[in-house]
Amino acid sequence: MKSKLSRIFGAAAIAGAGILGTAWLLQDKEPALVTLTDANKETIAENGQTLFTVAQHASLSSVVSPDMRTLTVEALRELADKSSTDQLTLTADSETGIQEAMETPRPGRFVEHVAGDQALETLAYIYIDMAMRAAERGMSIADIEAATTATINEMLAKLDSHSSYHTPEETKKMMEGMSGHFGGIGLQLEEDNGIATVQNVMETGPSKNANIQKGDRIVAVNGEDVTTIGLDATVEKIRGEIGTDVTITIERAGERLDPQVITRDVIKQSTVRAQTIGSDIGMVSVSSFGNETAADIEAEIIKMRTTLPGMRGFILDLRGNPGGLLPQAIAVSDLFLENGNIVSIGNGDPKTDRYSAARPGDILNGLPMVVLMSNGSASASEIVAGALQDNKRAPILGMQSFGKGSVQTVIPLQHNGGALRLTTQLYFTASGASIQGNGITPNIAYEDEELRKLKADPEFKQRREADLSHTLPNPNLVKDTTQTTEICEPQAGVGPANVPATDESLKVTLRDKTEIVDFIAACAVEMLRPGAARSLTGTRPVVPGPAPAP
Repeated sequence: MKSKLSRIFGAAAIAGAGILGTAWLLQDKEPALVTLTDANKETIAENGQTLFTVAQHASLSSVVSPDMRTLTVEALRELADKSSTDQLTLTADSETGIQEAMETPRPGRFVEHVAGDQALETLAYIYIDMAMRAAERGMSIADIEAATTATINEMLAKLDSHSSYHTPEETKKMMEGMSGHFGGIGLQLEEDNGIATVQNVMETGPSKNANIQKGDRIVAVNGEDVTTIGLDATVEKIRGEIGTDVTITIERAGERLDPQVITRDVIKQSTVRAQTIGSDIGMVSVSSFGNETAADIEAEIIKMRTTLPGMRGFILDLRGNPGGLLPQAIAVSDLFLENGNIVSIGNGDPKTDRYSAARPGDILNGLPMVVLMSNGSASASEIVAGALQDNKRAPILGMQSFGKGSVQTVIPLQHNGGALRLTTQLYFTASGASIQGNGITPNIAYEDEELRKLKADPEFKQRREADLSHTLPNPNLVKDTTQTTEICEPQAGVGPANVPATDESLKVTLRDKTEIVDFIAACAVEMLRPGAARSLTGTRPVVPGPAPAP
């Protein structure tokens, strides 16, 4: 669809006329070194439309109420400053236009939602003129687009640490990740010495009937060598429209096999992984919150209630979960709660904030449960942990979480298929507290000798929300009074070699030197087995400090 700016720009380019007070555009131009095609002009106009649309949405909806006129002007100047060839420049006429835009009366409170800020549109025309001049001087359209995208993201980064612009290609991948569905052939791949290698052949995918095995190396896709392009690029070539064919060539044990044609089908990539520990504990790990996370958790628990008739406890593992869709975080919380508030969304004003309350019906019928968290657990996973903790449904075991207490809205950009991810609101846990920059405090912390050594290392840093640039402040309307009361740690002398070889869930690993993975699960298992001997872990009390002032 042609954008409004591109239509107007096309007319201006042909007639050289002033539009919306922009008579200074396209005046006194130097002779062009490159003659631009209509497609080149359309691309530049779409970039201008992107700049305008992003600035307009941010001015109306960002949680920080920014002065987008000033930020857009800064973006234009930074774009010009970054040009190593002096092709992207602001002319004297451009500077006059910027001054006119900044002096334009600002729209009224209600008018802005209809017509928007005309100054932002003027600034978009200045960008178009700037990009046109650069393209005519020989700067490639691809380089202009890349520089523009980077500048828009730098502008958004000044709002907060989570707002960003996504190109059409990035948006497609983001939406696939949220939906959990894509067109593919059912291979789980990993990178081995730079080459995509089969880690698993999915039982439900179209590759199950092909001659492909674990350990096979993918060396060509549709006849094109992929041994030098890396995993992500190889995956991109394999995926495609459902019902279309892709030709895969593999290498096995050093021998190149004949190409195979496989028809792409719908592949579902679940964010949920279930397992049982012994005959009495169920465990579900959630990697992120996609469109079907709550339904998948519910389905796995229904299975467990059949396969584990003696189930005495349940572990919800949210370690390393970076978040995802807010409605799914609410739905997952609701699975385990009979009543109570789950989360409130807004700016902390009880009169205007939106509240989500649990509906009757606990899928576990009150069965004891424990939630596992790490310092990498953020956003939607913190909403779930906060809801279950504040409603006394489950203790939190593990580490202080990341501390992302803001909500982002994904706004599709109709003119080019990209998207704006904009921080539009804050969220507050069931108790009314904001975890922004602070995180969820575990009821029971996890420590061991290795973790203590890491913490003692001056170079060791657990990256959290408070460490990000332009992070939002915590509104501190209601203070979180949760305190850690116990520490769980491995018994003296217990290590990976002492864990039963058949119990993979209790083996210990280090992930990026920031979180201990499965002795934490061992703590949870032993908490859920009342009266059982603690063979792997032990707990010791923590003397509570003074509660934070309300």
